[in-house]
Amino acid sequence: MKIVTSSQMKKIEDSVINDGVLQTDLIQRAGVVLAEVVKQQIKDIEKSNIIFLIGPGNNGADGLEACKHLAFCGAKCNIILLPQTKINIPKKNLKIQFFQPGKNEVNEILNNLICDTDVIVDAFIGTGNNKPIAGLMKSILDQIMKTISSADKKPIIISADLASGLNADNGSVDPSAINSDLTVSFGLPKIGTIFSNGADISGQIHIANIGIPKKYTRHIKTELITKDWVSNNLPKRSNISHKGNFGKVLILAGSKQYIGAASLAANAAYRSGAGLVTICAPKSIINSIAINSIESTLLPLPEHSNGIHSSTASEDILNIISKYDSFLIGCGLGQENETQKMLKNILFNGKHLPTTIIDADGLNFLSTLKNSWWKNLKSPTILTPHIVEMSRLTKEPIEKINSQKFEIAKNLADKWNSFILLKGAYSVITSPSENEIAISPFANSGLAKAGTGDILSGILAGLIAQKTPIFESIKLATYLHGKTGMITSEKLTKQTMIASDLFKYFHETIKEINTPINSKNFIQLRDL
Repeated sequence: MKIVTSSQMKKIEDSVINDGVLQTDLIQRAGVVLAEVVKQQIKDIEKSNIIFLIGPGNNGADGLEACKHLAFCGAKCNIILLPQTKINIPKKNLKIQFFQPGKNEVNEILNNLICDTDVIVDAFIGTGNNKPIAGLMKSILDQIMKTISSADKKPIIISADLASGLNADNGSVDPSAINSDLTVSFGLPKIGTIFSNGADISGQIHIANIGIPKKYTRHIKTELITKDWVSNNLPKRSNISHKGNFGKVLILAGSKQYIGAASLAANAAYRSGAGLVTICAPKSIINSIAINSIESTLLPLPEHSNGIHSSTASEDILNIISKYDSFLIGCGLGQENETQKMLKNILFNGKHLPTTIIDADGLNFLSTLKNSWWKNLKSPTILTPHIVEMSRLTKEPIEKINSQKFEIAKNLADKWNSFILLKGAYSVITSPSENEIAISPFANSGLAKAGTGDILSGILAGLIAQKTPIFESIKLATYLHGKTGMITSEKLTKQTMIASDLFKYFHETIKEINTPINSKNFIQLRDL
């Protein structure tokens, strides 16, 4: 599924309309789906009270269409209109009341309405307006958020297409923006809903099918990874095969402070289907690692001191590296000088390595280098930084990276000639030379725990070893990891789950991926 900027969405809609679809038809479809989503949030629609915030543009028209449907179903609807808003609903409708408050009337009207309200539908402004919120709209939105913050019964806030005050392109948020529980994206999701503060104020994202044919979106190069795509691209397994058919993974990981990282990565590589995994770690800790990864083969490495890699360990790695199909380096390695000398000897010796995934302390090592280190990488390389690691690598502030994820990840993939997986909520994947950008549909604070990144890198290493193309492998790994995180958090809660819990439910992810999505007019982003 594609994800778009406001200008891209406008061009798509203009093309559809130019080819004969009436704009009123698009508005009607959007309104019907919006009404369906609202009904899903309410136990008894005939006893419900709904506030509609209606602005003068197409977004307001979508909201009015939903209002008509919900009033017909028995809901009591209160419409708050901004000036210059045209309406096509008879004002004598007993189920609909209209309010066009002056600035001095806002507080009293909203306080009276909100106390009995089940849902507030925000249809003030959509993707076409990035001006600062001011005047009457500011007064209304400020008062709504103030009243809700102290209310005993808090209504659900549902935004039509985009939360009012959210920039559709970069996720920046106006100080008076509404804080939604749920956003219904019409046609395609908008980039601003998953970036920066936009992800916080958008709530759950539902994507509404308003009948835009795929031919109008094929040119968009930015896409969300979907269940259907993953199901069609997972490596196939023949019953007349052996472990050699599914590749060999070499993992250089672990140190005295981070013993668990190596086993988490190795077990994840096996879970993703790899035929054989070898862990390389300091000899004094390798038996402790082996206890938690009994299927893995082991290469004990020479030490500088207890549990710390020696720089001479690079020779042991390079002597066997040609036997492996993928190479994961960095998980829990530590940042001691001897360890970094070892990494330098491995990565910059001029030898061809298998596809190499650099994570964690491997990335921290790269961030210490002052020369153009990327020019000396001789093999296909995948870099997997989270935001803080990307900040260290680029020397750019975290705030800038958060607000320009696409541009930064794409530009650096080209500059470094490496694939980049920028991890976090709605992870971003970019490819060198190609103009493709892929985005994870998942955001889950339950994955904000030590060890979950090691598991993601292990899944990726396992898929690469199975000869899956690199960009496809990163997309698959990111989706499998994110989906398993969602299932795990539902079973155990986001607060209590830990990294190793993901292994308990990885099989459920694989089963669910092969279950078709029920066809309906809308779908949650997390269910893609």
